[in-house]
Amino acid sequence: MSSFDLSKLDKQGAIALEGLWLQGCSFDKTQLVDIKGQTNEIIMLPVCAISWISQSSQDPSAGSTVEVPVYYSLDREKLLCTLKV
Repeated sequence: MSSFDLSKLDKQGAIALEGLWLQGCSFDKTQLVDIKGQTNEIIMLPVCAISWISQSSQDPSAGSTVEVPVYYSLDREKLLCTLKV
């Protein structure tokens, strides 16, 4: 599970990710926002917290997220993982 609102995650099991970049849209800390044709613009995201949830647990963000790829660098040659944002 991931969240840009750190209060939504269990602090003991969460880690903070910094230095994430987003291309092709904007982000207002609650949702992705279309930037109307400026698809090459790259913005830095705020700190994102991630934590593990067991497979038997219900995903609390199901239905309100989009799965996005996370790449090693801006050239997008090496996929690291995907995050539900």
